[in-house]
Amino acid sequence: MQSLKGLYAMFLQEPLWCKILIIASLGAAVILSNSSFGLYAQVGAKLAAAVFFGIIAIRLRGSRKLFIVLIACVILCVLLAGNLLL
Repeated sequence: MQSLKGLYAMFLQEPLWCKILIIASLGAAVILSNSSFGLYAQVGAKLAAAVFFGIIAIRLRGSRKLFIVLIACVILCVLLAGNLLL
């Protein structure tokens, strides 16, 4: 619970453009991941998730282990999006 409070406090200290980008990419990933949308929407959802993980990774680059895990998530999302297109 303490780490969630720390992440929330860190989120509140972000600049406005970063907050908007984080919320928009997370929202797009959730909405576009619905199975009733077409193939391109699912690709968009995976790319939006990659953007979300990338932003968080850049903000948490002080923690090397967490940074590596988040970058691995970015790479995985981009590979899955490319796999859907092929």
